Amino acid sequence: MFSKLLTPLTKYADFNGRAARAEFWPFVAAIYALIALVLLVAFAVGGFSLDGFLAVYFHISPWLSLFVLIILLPLLAVTTRRLHDLDRTGWWLIAPYVVGVAAYIVALIVNAGPMMDMLASMRDAAQLHGAPLSPSDMMTLQRPVFRLLLPWVVAPSLLAQIALYIYCARPGASGDNRFGAAPR
Repeated sequence: MFSKLLTPLTKYADFNGRAARAEFWPFVAAIYALIALVLLVAFAVGGFSLDGFLAVYFHISPWLSLFVLIILLPLLAVTTRRLHDLDRTGWWLIAPYVVGVAAYIVALIVNAGPMMDMLASMRDAAQLHGAPLSPSDMMTLQRPVFRLLLPWVVAPSLLAQIALYIYCARPGASGDNRFGAAPR
């Protein structure tokens, strides 16, 4: 089991060929379980509130971002190979990102009025303060922006990602296909 978990790391940037479900799922499940655990701990440390979570998240986000950068290439590669096993191109990977960007644009359009009011209050707070605001003051002022945007952006992006993974759960194409021989 542990060797299957590490197989995508041994093929770090190999986008060619096919990947069976047995190569794909342990790796993806381990990544998401680790990220979920870190976010759950951040939520617990933050007192089970959005404000507390965001305060903790801003402190751990550089480390989480570094982890994501390190693991991104093998994740994209194994997902591309999994799509190849389903006789689809790796370009299907961009669907959740296209949905996320579209959702972000819709969120900005729908919430333009409240966001402009928040930006004006940030400007007024900065002018009242007389000096540049500290990072914690800026974070306090930006929390309402996150509350406005998160539901609009996270839900559609997450649903698109789940749809892609549900598609990847299907059995691969039997026999050889245009991407190579069937995985063992």
